[in-house]
Amino acid sequence: MGNSYNRLAIIGAIIALMLLLVNISCSKTGQPANPVPTQTPLPTQVATPQQTQAPLPAQTAVPQRTQSPIPTPELASGTPGSVFINPKSQTVGQAGQIKVGIEVIPAGWGVSAAEVQVSFDPTKLEALSIQPGEALGPKTISGAQKIDNDRGTIVYALARQGETTAPGVRGVLANLEFRGKSGATGNAKIEITGVGLSNENFEKIIGVKYEGAIVAFQGR
Repeated sequence: MGNSYNRLAIIGAIIALMLLLVNISCSKTGQPANPVPTQTPLPTQVATPQQTQAPLPAQTAVPQRTQSPIPTPELASGTPGSVFINPKSQTVGQAGQIKVGIEVIPAGWGVSAAEVQVSFDPTKLEALSIQPGEALGPKTISGAQKIDNDRGTIVYALARQGETTAPGVRGVLANLEFRGKSGATGNAKIEITGVGLSNENFEKIIGVKYEGAIVAFQGR
């Protein structure tokens, strides 16, 4: 047993001597006996800037072009012994339609029959229809009725059915309808170029005055 103890003592001394030598060697080199490896720091993550979308330009509302209101037609008053177109002036829109009446104001006489000749600008107006008015009673007899849109002329003849009394009263001999042509601008005249009237005795009435009308075209 004494020998075993001696061996253990010797082995312990050897181990202690070896540790001492290792520590001495490390102290000479300036390094710790058991260096701890240092961890390399991870690179700092730089935040990627978010791409911002440029705001869309504000849409400017396109102003709607409004059309000016059509003026009220100007009516003709007329005088005794005259035939005239009413209204005497009015405005029509592009390709719009208008109506005019051919009126008569007797000057102490009655009207048994009438023939009216009308001219208009065929480059700006198109005549659509002719209808009898009430001046010669409810049962007017229509005679010649001709529209020439190439020349811009209208001829209309009509007569009263039944007895004619005098003096007559103001009334419409005929109603005309026109359409403005597309692209027409400025003004266009509708003129009475001839009038023939017969009185209550079917005699020709002389000295009749007549007046036309003006149509103005409204721009776009």
